Amino acid sequence: MEEGLDYYINPKGQYVFTEVYLKKRGHCCLLNCLHCPYGHNKNAFPYFETDKNAVFINNNPKK
Repeated sequence: MEEGLDYYINPKGQYVFTEVYLKKRGHCCLLNCLHCPYGHNKNAFPYFETDKNAVFINNNPKK
C-alpha cells in the first residue's frame, strides 16, 4: 500500500482508505468507509454495533 494513493492519515492520526484502494480490494466491508465506492449507506450502523436479532431493511436496523 502506498500512502497518498491507497490511504492517508487524517488530522486525528487515523488511517483512511481512499476510493482507489477500496476499489482494488473489490468488495464492500459494510463498515461505513468514508470513501466507499460501493454505495454503502453512510448513515447505516456498522453490522457489529447492532443487535444480532435486528432485521435490516435498506441498510437500516429495524427491531
